[in-house]
Amino acid sequence: MKVNKEKAGCLFVIVFLTVALGVSIYFGISGWYFYSETNYVTDLSLGKTVQANIKGNQANAVFFNLEGSYLPNSKLPQVISVNNISESPLFIRAKCCILSSANSTSPLELSLNSNWEYRQEDGYYYYNNNLEMQSKTTLCDFIIMPSDLFIQSNKKYIVSVVFESLNGSQDATVLWGYNPLGNK
Repeated sequence: MKVNKEKAGCLFVIVFLTVALGVSIYFGISGWYFYSETNYVTDLSLGKTVQANIKGNQANAVFFNLEGSYLPNSKLPQVISVNNISESPLFIRAKCCILSSANSTSPLELSLNSNWEYRQEDGYYYYNNNLEMQSKTTLCDFIIMPSDLFIQSNKKYIVSVVFESLNGSQDATVLWGYNPLGNK
């Protein structure tokens, strides 16, 4: 069979379109796979108790999903606590924010339990006692949605709480710029 210029052109277009279709299907499937694998998913969700274990001079973060839609200033039940698993008392501080699927962050207000205070200057929550060895304390029982953030049900959000610690014998003022014990 002899191939003329017209048939060769059609054959070239068919082969090109087949290859282009195969490449687009491949990238479409792999893009979907990687998008779904890097999705904002944690094993904790709103309302479940969240606890971080921490040792001296370390940081530990806990994350939980925030699903649904919430109005600004909504007060949502959420117990967040920290457990000192070291063999010495610790200074503890925490920072809390909401991460969105659009890679933006917003600070999150907490309804604090006693012995915790918020410092506007650095955005941290400070435990104003030494957390004794092998003991725990609850940071909050409720989270409060930011007044300038509308949580949409079709978007994914994660609440991030990062706890930091210093051994109780260290000078928190030098390292953190603030001593949560004050003059105690």
